[in-house]
Amino acid sequence: MIKFIYEAKNRDGILQKGEIEARNRESALETLINNGLTVVTLKLAKDAPVFSRQLTFLERITLKDMAIVMRQLSVMVEAKVPLVQALKTLASQIKKSSFRKILDTVSNDVENGTLLSDALGKHAKIFSELYVAMVRSGEASGRLQESLIYLADHSEKEYDLRSKVKGAMTYPIFVLIVFVLVASGMLVFVFPKLTEMIVESGAEIPLMTRIIIAASDGLKSGWWLISLIIILGIFVFKKWKNSKSGRLIWDAFKLKFPVFGKLSQRIAITRFSENLGSLIVGGIPVLKALEISGQVVGNKVYENIIISAMEKVKSGQGIAVALEGQKPIPSMVTDMISVGEQSGKLDSVLENIAKFYRREVDSIVGNLTSLMEPIIMVCLAVMVAILVAGVLLPIYQISMSAGGL
Repeated sequence: MIKFIYEAKNRDGILQKGEIEARNRESALETLINNGLTVVTLKLAKDAPVFSRQLTFLERITLKDMAIVMRQLSVMVEAKVPLVQALKTLASQIKKSSFRKILDTVSNDVENGTLLSDALGKHAKIFSELYVAMVRSGEASGRLQESLIYLADHSEKEYDLRSKVKGAMTYPIFVLIVFVLVASGMLVFVFPKLTEMIVESGAEIPLMTRIIIAASDGLKSGWWLISLIIILGIFVFKKWKNSKSGRLIWDAFKLKFPVFGKLSQRIAITRFSENLGSLIVGGIPVLKALEISGQVVGNKVYENIIISAMEKVKSGQGIAVALEGQKPIPSMVTDMISVGEQSGKLDSVLENIAKFYRREVDSIVGNLTSLMEPIIMVCLAVMVAILVAGVLLPIYQISMSAGGL
């Protein structure tokens, strides 16, 4: 917040002086006018920073932020709070300036007569086609509140899903990083002193020890080059992974990877069935619902399958028939969708599929967490044993030689 000094006349024409804190000059001016004051002068306080811009590029709008905003907006709409007022209230409560500016823009657009769906559509990087389509459906049917509640539920479920997967990976990644740091510290500071003694003894150096000595020397002299290669490698990998061809190859690899492949498959099916069912309930045409579901499924392999299915549905085939025979889609899923289409209860069937596979995801994540701990311990024990043996073995040989003498 920035501090301003103002001079303004009240309703009785009496001149007032004072200070006010606001995000910017426009916000300060609006607050004063809303309080019934006629502003004469408004300027920065002496202790206010000259450059008040925040590093908004460091701020990342997360699923948690989206879930909170959607839930609060749905509650306010349910409480019959005018939409513009609800949006402005939300914007004033947001701490992240980048997100606050977006909500400010959305509220201003709505205040000027723009539909909420169109206002959200102007910020496609934040509000995906799913958000826009559900809000537009709610506006057309007069059930905006229900659409906002769905989007709040969707954001919370997606956040919960990602949190569980990230939580399962946090422990092994943390342990790996700590081990790399400790091993690097030993190679740089501890092993060189021990290897000096081994070399000076004139004893034959085993292959394992020679490898450790070479690694230690390389790390000491070329740590900057190794760091540069790692950073460059991460940058190139991310660039490649975000490219069209790279993303397809990477997503296909994730589906074939042991254990994690099953997890990726079940996450994709959960997203597809959950979103498709909700969009159909929301009154979105089947083809448009398939298109949006493909966009938010989070895996390029499944997205391509869904796009291919759309072409078959256009020609008159059912969704189940269009998806049938695709390896990443389990036959149970197509069978259940077929039953849903025949019974006219496709939305309920898709909801049940989503619930089933969400439980599957929870089960795999739970087993993965339990399984990773002993595997990590064994791997760490082996790596530590190699490092220790590489130093202790020649020392043992030296002591044996000295004893023999």
